[in-house]
Amino acid sequence: MKKIVMLVLAVLVLTGCSSNSSTPEVSQPKKPEELTSSQNLIKAKEHFETINSNLNLGKWTTYTVDLLHAVRSARAHIEAIGKNDPEYTEAQELYRAIDKRIQLAEEDERVKKRNFRKQYAQDLQHEMLMKGYNYYVSVGGKNNEILFIKYVLVGRVWCTQFANSPLEGKLSGMGFEKVVMDNGYDYKITWNSVKQKWEY
Repeated sequence: MKKIVMLVLAVLVLTGCSSNSSTPEVSQPKKPEELTSSQNLIKAKEHFETINSNLNLGKWTTYTVDLLHAVRSARAHIEAIGKNDPEYTEAQELYRAIDKRIQLAEEDERVKKRNFRKQYAQDLQHEMLMKGYNYYVSVGGKNNEILFIKYVLVGRVWCTQFANSPLEGKLSGMGFEKVVMDNGYDYKITWNSVKQKWEY
């Protein structure tokens, strides 16, 4: 009997503890319009620091979803600061700093991709020469987006095979917008990777 009483008491104690305990609520971050101008400026600076550090470390690119979210959040906090608020001038400077940082990141990515395409052309030429094919491969255009291939056997058959080969998809994926093919004599044709058609 004593065991049963002890068991009942234990159940009551546990039940009471569980009923009195409450799950802590997860506080939602306040919206920009719910914050003061000084708080919005602090939040915007935090987002800017996150943007800077991740771009500098190479963790983010200008196409990264997290970066786009951080930029939108920073701008939302800045835009919540009114013209009559004492933080307005500093907030506008921060807005311009964010835009400039993104522009620098975009330019850095363009340079990297431009250099990558140039290096790929050199590697492709070397690879084909090693296989016994007398290829001349080079790049052109402002961002090295045009690939030039000179090869004596370039003709209708060669070009048709190229347009349906994995190489075409690879070049397009690397940002080559056009591939100009030339046999060095009487045949020259351009493949438009963007429009997926030949240009004569």
